[in-house]
Amino acid sequence: MQICWDKRLTHSPAFLLYLALVLLTVPLRWLAGALAALAVHEGSHCLALKICGGSGHRLLITALGIQIEAGPMETWKYLLCILAGPLGGAVPVLWADVFPEMAVCALCYTLYNLLPFPGLDGANALDCICKMLFSPEIGQKICRIVCIIFQTVLITSGILGLFLGFGIFPLLLALSAMLRSLHWKNSLQIS
Repeated sequence: MQICWDKRLTHSPAFLLYLALVLLTVPLRWLAGALAALAVHEGSHCLALKICGGSGHRLLITALGIQIEAGPMETWKYLLCILAGPLGGAVPVLWADVFPEMAVCALCYTLYNLLPFPGLDGANALDCICKMLFSPEIGQKICRIVCIIFQTVLITSGILGLFLGFGIFPLLLALSAMLRSLHWKNSLQIS
């Protein structure tokens, strides 16, 4: 049974290494919470794709995340499909009393995904909005400027946090977002 992609499911070799590392280091309750939050987020994208009459051509699973490469649709439909992930992904926060690990993971995943970095839902949504409001050239420039500003702020905050004693996590988050940006393709993807 096909859910929302009609061509193929692929994964990178780095994903398998990343999965093994996670299985060895993350407590099972947190791993289950993270996987459930991820499933709700990506399932929301798939549901929106079906409602909007679209389909995904490929579901790509990498160490940097999951991407659904969507087929051609109108820009406003892409925007709805992109925003469905963070909106639906935030729903488990309402279940914090019953599933606290899932709620925390869902909140973190939603906020991270809304960053305007290439390959994340925030950048894809910004790209759609700019396409609807401006010419393609101006919209692309606006997206690049916003991305550079946010990357600069995030890297600076990560380095500052390292020196202020917050540990290495803020810097790793910044580097993760930057690494994902390097692998982003120009085709519209729902992540």
